[in-house]
This record gives sequence, structure tokens and C-alpha cells, in this order.
Amino acid sequence: MEEAATALGGLDALVVSVGVTAFGPAETTSAEAASELFAVNTLGPMALVRAALGHLGGGGAVVVMSAIVADHPTADMAAYSASKAALSAFLAAVRRERRRSGLTVLDVRPQHLATGFSDRSIEGHAPSLPEPADPDAVVATVLDALRAGKREVAWDLGRRELVVR
Repeated sequence: MEEAATALGGLDALVVSVGVTAFGPAETTSAEAASELFAVNTLGPMALVRAALGHLGGGGAVVVMSAIVADHPTADMAAYSASKAALSAFLAAVRRERRRSGLTVLDVRPQHLATGFSDRSIEGHAPSLPEPADPDAVVATVLDALRAGKREVAWDLGRRELVVR
């Protein structure tokens, strides 16, 4: 992060969109898969955010893709749901810590996206998933949320749409 900030003359924003998934009942998820889920989905993004915070001030932004499962834990995805919920909780705490600094901390929790992500699981096979969302539409919503200084982009189950809060 130091090297990037120096090369770029500072940082305006950090965007983190990384993840792995595993499928299957909680009782059959291997310890190795659970460890990898938390390393990639939780600890890695947390380390990036921590490293960037010293370079981001008022008007800056942290944007992190967590997932719908952070709000709505899903059967046969318990460990994945837990890793994304932990990341979302971390972002909420960072937002509270930095609320007076003018830093935007945006947690993006969309529904399943049409990226092929579920076809590359580290363990198990994807259950039946709903119709995926268009990634371009999600990006447009994220950009609108950033411009408005919002804190969350999340899937509303009742309204069946992305909402910005």
C-alpha cells in the first residue's frame, strides 16, 4: 500500500472485490476449506483496508464487495456466509471509527452475479441459485452510492432489488 500511495501521489479510494466460495452442509465443510474462506474473504480484505486507511482521508472511499449471504446466511453455504458476515461486521466498525473523517466506507452486498464465480468453488457444488444479476447494473448502483456518500448497497429480499442506504 505504501508503494502504491507513493507511486500514485496518494490514494483516493480502495476497491476490494475478491473471494472464494465453498458449498455443502456445515458439517461436511473441511477445516481447510473454512480456513481458506476466511483467509481470502475476510482476513485478506481486512488487511488491505487497514493498510489503506492511513492513506485515505476526507473525501476518500473504501468499497468492499461482501455478499448477500452477509445479511441472509444460506443453507449449504454456512462457512462462506460466515466469512462474508465477518467482513461486513468489520466494515461497519471501520465506518463508525472513521465517521467524522469524511471517509466513505461502502459495503456492497449484492445478490448472485453473472460472473461464473459459483462454478469455481474450492469445495462442493453450487446448489440451485436464483437468476444472476448483471454485474454492470451492480457497478452502476455502486457508483451512484459512492457519489451520494452512502454506506451500503444491499439486496432487499422483499422488494427483490438492490437498495442503497
